[in-house]
Amino acid sequence: MIASGSDDCTIKLWDTQRQIEIAELKGHTKGVTSVSLSSDGQSLVSGSKDKTITLWERSSV
Repeated sequence: MIASGSDDCTIKLWDTQRQIEIAELKGHTKGVTSVSLSSDGQSLVSGSKDKTITLWERSSV
């Protein structure tokens, strides 16, 4: 799995084996500048131009 952040305020999760988008996360109010996915794929941290950091748990995906 790969996570990507965008200037459209979203984070997308991608299944690299199937080469498809599997989720879109919304919550930031300005562009997402950084994402870090845990090694087990159960959580993600994102940073944004809105000056917030968000912890996403697998249950919120």
